Amino acid sequence: MQALDAITLRHTAAELNTLLAGSKVSKVQHPHADEFLITVWGGNKSDRKNHNLLYINLNPQFSFCSLINTAQKNACVLTTLHKPTSICMLMRKHLANARIVSVTTHNNERIMDIHFENFSELGNKVALVLSVELMGKHSNMIFYDNVQQSILGVAHSVSEQMSQHRELTAGLPYAPPPKPPSKAPLSSVTQKEFEALLGTITKDSWADCLNQRIEGWGKLLLGDAIAATDSPEALYALLNSLEKGEGLQPVLSANGERYSLLAKPEWRLCDSVLAMTRQYYLAQLNEKRLGRFRQRLSAAVATHQKKLKKQLEELKPVTEEDIEYLQHCGDLILTAHANGMLPSKPESGRSSIPHLATSKENYLEIDPHLSWPQNAQIYYKRAKKARAKQKTCDAMRQQVTSKARYYEELQSMIIQADSLEDLTTLEEELIAEGLAKPTVSMKGSGKREKQKMAGIATFISSAEQNIYVGKTGQGNAQLVSRIAKPDDWWLHIQEMPGSHVLVKVKHAAKGPLDPQTLLEAANLAVYYSSARASKNVPVIYTQAKHVRKIPDSWPGHVTYKQEQAVFITVDIGLIEHLSESSQAQGESEQDSV
Repeated sequence: MQALDAITLRHTAAELNTLLAGSKVSKVQHPHADEFLITVWGGNKSDRKNHNLLYINLNPQFSFCSLINTAQKNACVLTTLHKPTSICMLMRKHLANARIVSVTTHNNERIMDIHFENFSELGNKVALVLSVELMGKHSNMIFYDNVQQSILGVAHSVSEQMSQHRELTAGLPYAPPPKPPSKAPLSSVTQKEFEALLGTITKDSWADCLNQRIEGWGKLLLGDAIAATDSPEALYALLNSLEKGEGLQPVLSANGERYSLLAKPEWRLCDSVLAMTRQYYLAQLNEKRLGRFRQRLSAAVATHQKKLKKQLEELKPVTEEDIEYLQHCGDLILTAHANGMLPSKPESGRSSIPHLATSKENYLEIDPHLSWPQNAQIYYKRAKKARAKQKTCDAMRQQVTSKARYYEELQSMIIQADSLEDLTTLEEELIAEGLAKPTVSMKGSGKREKQKMAGIATFISSAEQNIYVGKTGQGNAQLVSRIAKPDDWWLHIQEMPGSHVLVKVKHAAKGPLDPQTLLEAANLAVYYSSARASKNVPVIYTQAKHVRKIPDSWPGHVTYKQEQAVFITVDIGLIEHLSESSQAQGESEQDSV
């Protein structure tokens, strides 16, 4: 994980200043412990490209600030605080309809100040500052009055006992954090001093040396600059130009694990420094959160899978041979008794019963307190109970096996979920089915606002037809019960856990499904299934009018008829093309709104 350095933050803030200056605040949210969202409107809207949410993350691992859109918020921001916190209410009070004047940074510090202008309750103009300190484990956000220089509120209060250098709480005078005395800004170092500093050490040690002496530069970014130059003189010129924002080439590595302000072979060039940091940190945040969320949900389902497995082992099937044996024992006793081959009364708990035809001895458990016919009736009753148990056991085994298939589908969906929104919908499904308990943050939160098509992904085919993919059990159920029309086409991987896929047929396009749309929908059916990595996977398809939900079964469990099959090996390029076209369609719809 690459930490945000002061130089990168400086250029990020400069771009934010261009985009946000003049815009106004319409909403303040505090969705998670270390995360804040400020909705803005107006200002330089044409350049913002609908990124109207100022996102602040104070997590020590992911401390950064950026502009994001609603889709990015739904994908990465986890809502755990369902009631406004005190700092949130304070910011709402003072920032309602406030105008953003500028976005600046402290010189060579990882501190970004967002300057606001608003009016007090008495109608007086006030100047407010939201100081965002993105300094790893010391990350914090201080909201203060810029005229009085007094703190109004703090995201994380710091008492005198917690820090002897800097106390942070409402009512105290604002003061920036102390600077380390061992470092100096690059602007205060002459070229001769710079060359003298590096002249006595090897090039391998330049990054460590400069990181300890020069303010604002991260070790990784210094390493990139050193690798791009061949002398202290060239390095000094490059660092100065980068500080001024000259020749910036923001790039992301192919694997997404690094970013840099200098171009590198095979690294992806970004539109801006802001876009670079946004893509990098949102991807890192998303990956970490999705991993933890998946692990928690998967463990909950796995617990019930173990219980089902044990239950299935205990449901030992009663065979026809077992029933026939009990019936045969009763027949042996009655036949031998009727032919005078047994004593008048049973004498022991285990008696020898001869076979009439073969005279072979059969040792059976006998109740000596009962007559021979009564003992025979006991075996007949056992046979009858075994027959009833056989039917019950078969039904219970079928029920348990059906549940096991549902749990397998849930595990597959959990693994393939690619957004917090999908996992949250899956969590709600697990809670509704009794497979998980509400987390502390969910208790008392009330009903979560449902989206129109929660748990369903939408793609656009080459023929401009909508293709829906269920990403949860409830999403699968909605496709069949609410969204599908009789002439639409339904697809599913054959006899394996996977998502339901529905191709919405245009009114003028009724009839057989065209080959290209079938290929695209079948690829999606395999991609969103447990057989994603397999080859020649059978995918069945039929019209929605031939698909029926199984009553009293799990969400999305259906029967079908008149199906056909195609065999698919996933084409990743085709999946990416469908995802990109669908995302572009979603952004254009969002822009129109």
